[in-house]
Amino acid sequence: MLGAIGGLGLLAACSGPGRPKVDPAAGASAAGTLGPPATAQPVSGRLTVAAWAASRTAPFHIAHRGAGDVYPEHSLPGYRAAVGWGAQCLEVSVNITSDGVLICMHDLTYDRTTTGKGLIARQPSAVLATIGIRQPQLGPAWVQPPLPEVPRLESVLTEFGGKVIICLEAKDDDAYQPMMAMVTRLGLLDSVIVKAYHASRRIPQAKAAGLPVFSYLSPADMNPDTIAEAAGRLGAGDYLVLPADNGDYVSYYPEALITGARAHGIPLLVYPIHRRADAAYYFGLGVSGAVTSDYAYTTAKTAAATTDSWAGKKICPGELPMMPDSRSLSGAWTALNQLTLAADGRRQFITLGQLCPVTNAGSQYQLKFSASWDTLPADLNSKVSLACCHVDDRYYEDGLGIGDGYHATMSAAGLLELYRHRPSAPDELLGQAQTPPLAAGQWASLRLDVSPRSLIWSRTDLAGTDQVVVHDSAVRGGYLHLGRSSPDERAVLSLRELSVS
Repeated sequence: MLGAIGGLGLLAACSGPGRPKVDPAAGASAAGTLGPPATAQPVSGRLTVAAWAASRTAPFHIAHRGAGDVYPEHSLPGYRAAVGWGAQCLEVSVNITSDGVLICMHDLTYDRTTTGKGLIARQPSAVLATIGIRQPQLGPAWVQPPLPEVPRLESVLTEFGGKVIICLEAKDDDAYQPMMAMVTRLGLLDSVIVKAYHASRRIPQAKAAGLPVFSYLSPADMNPDTIAEAAGRLGAGDYLVLPADNGDYVSYYPEALITGARAHGIPLLVYPIHRRADAAYYFGLGVSGAVTSDYAYTTAKTAAATTDSWAGKKICPGELPMMPDSRSLSGAWTALNQLTLAADGRRQFITLGQLCPVTNAGSQYQLKFSASWDTLPADLNSKVSLACCHVDDRYYEDGLGIGDGYHATMSAAGLLELYRHRPSAPDELLGQAQTPPLAAGQWASLRLDVSPRSLIWSRTDLAGTDQVVVHDSAVRGGYLHLGRSSPDERAVLSLRELSVS
């Protein structure tokens, strides 16, 4: 059923704006210690909300803004990618132009996600022919023409309606009535969930019409009283949807708050989920579903890679900066086969989820990459840092106090160091070795060898091999992070030739 949509099948993990490629590895499990994803069983014929609810198993996933961490949000390529990866429910935001055309977009303006400017409601639909969706944080491949078009809601409903569930929200309240009229005209009332902010007047209207409701709260609403009030407006066929974090992309809400929300008896979902660890935490507390911006990765629909894909100049599933929607923290593709970290005024790390969990994490593997300071930092103690052996993909950066594992570093002054780190504890230096300092633009080749009993951190671009050897077997998880542990805005770090074997 899903493979018939647009004839896409399973899309390649890093397909760009052009013709999608078939990924022969798609569908292979890479869930590692988190276990395989729970997915709905196929439903023959037309998919309705009732059939989806009856056939799925908990925990389940809903595609957030299509595949917004990897493809331009609320674009046809993004919706098609999510469905190609197996999503049976799409979350779709709706706005309305001045001449009454319904379009799919989260914001009330064109500014953040397109080449257009200004309020959508004050401009006619003719503007759509002159703009495209543009989101640089996803990589240069997504800012080159032809840019994806801003999709009209009717096109989305025609392509996906009845094939997957569509969770619709009128971001501009003026779009609600024409949106529901279009759903009725196309005969899709039984395949749609009405999404609305928990205090919206549209919730009782939708329920009076017999439609299921996706009622969401914001971080500012995360207290027991507001959660209880929101739950009190819902029934068993509705969904109470809570934020997964308070906006810092790192901390989780406490168990007591989530357990209290579950006690209201309404199916509980969390949003937006970017990482497998995020989903695992909330699923462990009994949450029914996750609204995920990286469907392929969080559901382990793509197999772990063995090399970087930076030549493609686009983010891959699981390749995660601290804030996936941040244009400054996602890295830049400044040259062929390179990823550059140059955020101003802060450390910058990328979770290498596309490589994880490492296939031989519990036995033996080798990770190699090259690094260069395009501009040397003012403080030559600034480091390139590789964190390894983490049991999950929760965000890590040096000194943050999250994550259990090791980090191997090399300073601009050439000092190799290997550390053990634990949550909320000082980093422990396990060993170090001095190598020649780097010049601006000089590439250093680095290698980390991990075995059950030891870690060896080496610099290999010199005549000899300088290394730090540490015998420690405390933790051997399969997740990796790579970054720049300096907030110096001068410290421009480029990376290339990343591989794991």
